[in-house]
Parts: sequence; structure tokens; C-alpha cells
Amino acid sequence: MAKKFIQAYKQTPRRKQIQKLGLYVLPVITLGTVFALYLVFSAQAASAGLEIRSYLDKKEELQRTVANENTQLAWLLSYSNMTKRAEKLGFSQISSLNIAYMVLPSYPGRTVKLTSPVPGSDSVGDVVLNSAYQESLLDFLGDFLFTTSSEEVEP
Repeated sequence: MAKKFIQAYKQTPRRKQIQKLGLYVLPVITLGTVFALYLVFSAQAASAGLEIRSYLDKKEELQRTVANENTQLAWLLSYSNMTKRAEKLGFSQISSLNIAYMVLPSYPGRTVKLTSPVPGSDSVGDVVLNSAYQESLLDFLGDFLFTTSSEEVEP
């Protein structure tokens, strides 16, 4: 029995050293884990930001292309260009004395297409958000931690 006490007494300093080492290593491991999580989430946020930036650049490029094509269309449909094209095709300018108007009862006339909202109406399209973004982090954690899953069978 005395031999066991002597052996336990000899191993005590080693156990104390291991405990001290554990107390020093545990915060380092915790900080390392937090730092690693921070790096992972920061990398994901940065990649999402870069993707958004590329989409915005593509959107601006498309808007410039559409504006350029609208400008070209406006130039092609301008009065001076259309008169030059009409003269090349053999048409000539008429005077108001040569015009004859006819009323056709079967012709309903041009229909008007409204492409913009009616003046005075404040019809703004409803913003549709993904359901995943309509819940706060606290609500998500509360639902995740405190709700029972449907797979559990109640007695």
C-alpha cells in the first residue's frame, strides 16, 4: 500500500503539468477555431461580393448596349434619315392640297397599348423575398433548437 502512495506521489507533478498544459492549450484551440470560422465566413462573403460585383458589371454593360442600340434606332428613325431613305425609294413630298381623307366605318383605328402605369397610380411591384431571408437569426436558432422534429414518435 505504501508503494502505491509513493508511485502516486511521483506521478503527481506530471499530472499537474498536463493539467497546466491543457489550461494553456484549450484557449489557443478555442481561438484557433473561432479564427478558422471567421476566415471561412469571410471567404464566403467575399466570394459572394465578387459574384454580385460581376453581375452588376454585366448589368451595366447590357444597359450600355441597350442604350447604344436605342440611340442607333432613334438615328435610323429620325426625320432627316427617313426623308433621305424615302427619296432613294422614289417617294416625293406631298402638299396639303393633294391629301384626300376617307372614313371607313369598318376600320376601328389603331389600338392603344399602355406600356407604363396609368398616371396617378402608385403601382409598385411587390418585392418578393426568399423565405430563407424573412427570418431573424434568433428566430432560426429558436426554431432549430427548441422544436421537436417530425421524425420523433411521441408515446
